[in-house]
Amino acid sequence: MNEFQIVQNHGIAAISLYHFIKEYYAAKDKIEGPSLSYLMPVLPIVFNEESNKRLSQNQKRTSSFYKSLADERAIPVGLQSRMEDMYKDTLEAIDICFYKNIIEYSSESSQFYPKSRIEVPDLVYDDNKTIIASSKLLGFWFAKLSIEEICISLNINF
Repeated sequence: MNEFQIVQNHGIAAISLYHFIKEYYAAKDKIEGPSLSYLMPVLPIVFNEESNKRLSQNQKRTSSFYKSLADERAIPVGLQSRMEDMYKDTLEAIDICFYKNIIEYSSESSQFYPKSRIEVPDLVYDDNKTIIASSKLLGFWFAKLSIEEICISLNINF
């Protein structure tokens, strides 16, 4: 499956964002969820074949984020433009999550939260499984970093 086919599948994008939000929320001791700023770079990273391959091989360690960026300098290359190009895909994936009732949004805190006790279907294709693994990893890492640290490390801005 190539990058174009994956990007066109908004269902995989929605599942990916759900797992990112769920992992972020768990890493924050189920107190905080990510804001929209944290969600915007997720799909452009996990749907990029090189970035996804590198991330899916990592383990959950805060230092792994910086090590991954040092080892695989291609991760932030072009991320800003990919993020801008994919903002509609990200918003559509969020919309699907709301439609399927697997996330909720707090207007008071401007944060997204996973719904509890929701079963998301298992994915058959290995490519999809690595996308989800990378999304979970990013959720864990992003929960440990401020939005400023993420923006500086990934060379992105809002």
